[in-house]
Amino acid sequence: MNKYLATFTVHIQEAIIYRVRLFIWLLTDIVWIVVLPFVWLSVYGDASSIGGYDKNAIVSYFFYMPLVNSLLTYYTYHFMSYQIKDGAVVSFITKPIQYLLYCSIGEIAYRLWQTGTVVLLISIAYVFVGQTIIVPTLPENLVAIIPIFLTTMVMNLLFATLIGMIGFWTIQAEWIFHFWWMITTFATGYLAPLSFYPYWTQVLLYYSPFPLMMHVPLEAILGRLGAIEIIHWVVVGLVWIVILLGLNRMIWQRGVRRVDTVGM
Repeated sequence: MNKYLATFTVHIQEAIIYRVRLFIWLLTDIVWIVVLPFVWLSVYGDASSIGGYDKNAIVSYFFYMPLVNSLLTYYTYHFMSYQIKDGAVVSFITKPIQYLLYCSIGEIAYRLWQTGTVVLLISIAYVFVGQTIIVPTLPENLVAIIPIFLTTMVMNLLFATLIGMIGFWTIQAEWIFHFWWMITTFATGYLAPLSFYPYWTQVLLYYSPFPLMMHVPLEAILGRLGAIEIIHWVVVGLVWIVILLGLNRMIWQRGVRRVDTVGM
């Protein structure tokens, strides 16, 4: 346990020292809070509601998006890919610390640091647009927020480590990362609530992991999930967690054998 706590502490310190990545993400967060709500409000025109979202709801959706993004979106695969390519992963194979857990703890540490700055950012923004923002009702919303967020956190970390292990087979993994980013940008609700999408698209996504990555946590914050929906998405998330655990274990074992054989 001490070695994992030490890993967490080191990554927090690195996040504080190397602030360029944080600054870039803050600029992105400002776009979500400021630009996209105005874009969608212009689409509304005289309409009072689109896809079950009134104007306050759509503004709130993008207002809370940076918070969900900072807590639940992980880019562990970039770090893993670099370490595999450079051969640094070899040293972890013989160490007692589990490499995938090490990478996940490091990403969580950075994300918690980023979340603190995002909370400050949206607190400042709330001073100016608070009258249009839907504020979560506590503790009622926690019934949805806690299980949805915990399920999504574990699922997204497993997706990130699984994708990162592509580095065992190719040093040109960036195009795969960009392809994954394109899929998730469209399918998770980054651009618009999924209820804005065609009905057939919503049906295809209903049992997929993608809505859990952004749309469903935002719906939980806004208090738009009923009991049946909460249960459905937690079960969907748990099923994907089991699948991803198996895939991570299998791919890791094959990747390690490849390291031993090829001598990366």
